[in-house]
Amino acid sequence: MKNRIFLIFVVVSIAISGAFSDVFGQNGQLNGHEYVDLGLPSGTKWATCNVGANKPEEYGDYFAWGETRTKKKYGANYRYNKHLITLPPKSDAATANMGAGWRMPMETEMRELINNCTTTGAIRNGVYGRLLTGPNGNSIFLPAAGYIIEKDCEEPGTISFYRSSSLNKDNPEVGFCIYFESEGNGCSLMYDDGLCLGFSVRAIYAGTPTLETCQATAITPTGATLSGNIIFEGVASLKARGFVYGTNSNDLTQTVHSDNRTKTFSATLTGLTEGTTYFYKAYATNSDGTSYGEVMSFTAENKTGTLAGHEWVDLGLPSGTCWATCNVGAKRPEEYGNDYAWGETTPKETYEWSTYKYCNGSEYTLTKYCSTAVYGNNGYTDSLTTLEASDDVATVNWGESWRMPNIIEIEELYNNCTVITVKRNGVEGSLFIGPNGNSIFLPYNSSNKELRHINFYGCYWSSSLFTEKSGNAWELYIDSEECDTISPKRYYGLSVRPVCVK
Repeated sequence: MKNRIFLIFVVVSIAISGAFSDVFGQNGQLNGHEYVDLGLPSGTKWATCNVGANKPEEYGDYFAWGETRTKKKYGANYRYNKHLITLPPKSDAATANMGAGWRMPMETEMRELINNCTTTGAIRNGVYGRLLTGPNGNSIFLPAAGYIIEKDCEEPGTISFYRSSSLNKDNPEVGFCIYFESEGNGCSLMYDDGLCLGFSVRAIYAGTPTLETCQATAITPTGATLSGNIIFEGVASLKARGFVYGTNSNDLTQTVHSDNRTKTFSATLTGLTEGTTYFYKAYATNSDGTSYGEVMSFTAENKTGTLAGHEWVDLGLPSGTCWATCNVGAKRPEEYGNDYAWGETTPKETYEWSTYKYCNGSEYTLTKYCSTAVYGNNGYTDSLTTLEASDDVATVNWGESWRMPNIIEIEELYNNCTVITVKRNGVEGSLFIGPNGNSIFLPYNSSNKELRHINFYGCYWSSSLFTEKSGNAWELYIDSEECDTISPKRYYGLSVRPVCVK
């Protein structure tokens, strides 16, 4: 098949054969659009037609992920917010085109549809597609609408992709979709890396609330704070929200209510048993019923502390490395702290090769940390690729328990954390949220001191030499669009965020 999008199967496909039946349970209507109760465990009700269609067999409109209007061309003109994981109502094609009470399905709801319905190949009024029949015998028909690349609709009547509102948390440039083609009778839930292309959308009726469970924070040996987030309130106003929890993921019998009336809500647990793992999920109730977020867990133990008078945070990283809450020279997370050249332990007025400690005035006269003779003073080389303790500004200023992170630890930080741009006390920066829900804030603070770009991006030294070019060293670079490692000149004055092992 031509122009096939590169998509990777999730191990969730099913193929169930059966006879076609033209029975559609027309169970309700909202804003002039009909929905069907398929008897799914969650009670989710699915629309009978695609967004933009008036009949079940009509293809309807096509949308890029996060866009609410059709357009003449799909591809290079696409822009989306990479920090979103689930689409808010303003970016939801179903809500925007069908009105409040309708929305695009999340990945979990697509998975529920596929796993609980009998799926068969079917033809309705001459249009090929899939008939999904729920546990109660009601059905919906999904036409094989194809997809749009650039201006052309590819393979209509043969293949189809139906968008979800969810991105992959581990790779937010990839979404989820329902996929099927002419071969076989089933549907599959697939990873979708064609976010810029035009896909079909089948809405769900958002009667009950839709919410997500967030990572627990402020974890201690005897307590924790649980958080949830209301994605959609549903048609009716919320009556209650909170959490159910327990020590068995299949038996969450304890409840804690939240008094918050905001989109994000929380509740504090006390009296927990130290060292015990607790499971929990958020709930929200309106007159249509109660909905739950996914089950999460935490272990009641210390996740923050102080060392030599400086605070650290356990982010739940695989290595166990803990990160400081402040830069060297700062007293609060949003303060920039001091600038240091790589391998120097005191700030100074001028940052250039002529003032750099470990050279004789130029990039090609290095006197320490030099792996290539062309950069060494008179051909000098050594085997040092990581700063020694006497040249580590964190160790020298904070004590031997602290040190600068190496390049591997910096990569671990951004590869395992959710990174979002936030403002703290008027200072813009990146919030790194670890696997356990704890976080650190790194302000956008610097380039070189003479070229400072405050509130635009931040640069943080590692302790690792860039061995391919000894006049450079590795740093963490962050801005509102990017989080990566680069290797600037060693004489630059940059910030340092220390690490420790508790």
